[in-house]
Amino acid sequence: MTVGLESAVMIALPRTAAPVIVVGADLSLGGRNALARAVEVARTSDASVVIVHAVHRLPPQALTPSDDQDQDEAAGEARAAMEELVGEARTSGVDARLRFAASSAVRGLREAAAELAAHLVVVGARGRVMPDALLGSTAERVAFHARSPVLLARRHASEAYRHVLVAVDARGDVRRELDAARFVAPYADIAFLHAYEALHETTLALDGVTQASLSLYQRQARREARAALIRQLADAGVSDPRLVLRHGNRRFVLEREARRPSNELLVLERSRSAARRFLLGGAARAVIAHGTVDVLLV
Repeated sequence: MTVGLESAVMIALPRTAAPVIVVGADLSLGGRNALARAVEVARTSDASVVIVHAVHRLPPQALTPSDDQDQDEAAGEARAAMEELVGEARTSGVDARLRFAASSAVRGLREAAAELAAHLVVVGARGRVMPDALLGSTAERVAFHARSPVLLARRHASEAYRHVLVAVDARGDVRRELDAARFVAPYADIAFLHAYEALHETTLALDGVTQASLSLYQRQARREARAALIRQLADAGVSDPRLVLRHGNRRFVLEREARRPSNELLVLERSRSAARRFLLGGAARAVIAHGTVDVLLV
C-alpha cells in the first residue's frame, strides 16, 4: 500500500569535479549489463568510466610450453574483445578506459575503487547459484567490502532509472542514501520504503488477543511509523515525500520489494558492522541473493 502525498520527489544531480565510476566487466551477460548501466549513469553525471577486467593466469610451474602459448592467445583475445567494449562506450560519448587486474575480480574492483576514489562501483549480479556462508557471490563480496556505493546491475540498461525506492530504517543515514540515489538516478521519481511491526504483536497473538484488537494495535503502529518517517525525512531535507509503508519483518519486506517488477532500483544501506559484513548476514544479503531488481547499496 502506498500512503502519503502523491507528488513525487524529483532528485537533481549535484555537480562534482570529475567523478569516476568503476565497473567490473567481462564478456558475460552480467558483465555487459554492468557496463551498460555504468555508461548510462556516466552520461547523466559527466563521469568517466574505468572498466576493470580480471585476468587469471596459472603459475608458470603449472604450465607446459603449449599451455603457456594457449594462455597467451586467450588473454590476447580477451583484451581485444574488451577493447571493443571500451570503444563502444566511447562512441556513446563517455570517457572510458580499460584496466586489467591480475587478480580476482573482487580484489581488482576494490583496489581500483580505492585508488581512484570512485563515486560508484558497478557490478553485474545474478544471485547466487548455491549458498556459501562465508564468501557468497562476487557481487556480495564487492558490495560488503567496497567503501564506495555499489550498484548491482541485473537488467540491461535500456534507459535511465525512472522509479527509485529508498529503504529507510529508523537508525539509517537517509542523507547518504539520497546522495547516492541522486548520482545514479538524478531525474527519477523517488519513494521511501519503511517496514514496521507493532511491538510484541506476535506475543499478543499467541496470548489470544482478538483479531479486532490486534488490527487496531497494528493501525496505531502504522500511524506512529508514518509520523516518525516523515520527521526523519524532514530532518534530511525531504519535503512532500511519497511513502510506502509495509507491515512485516524488514528482511522479508525488502526481499518482496526486490522482486517487484515496478521497482527499477532499490536503494539500501549496508551494515557498518564489520562482524555482520564478514558473515554477510541480514537484509542486504537476502536482497542480493534473491532479488530481481537492480540494487544500490550505500
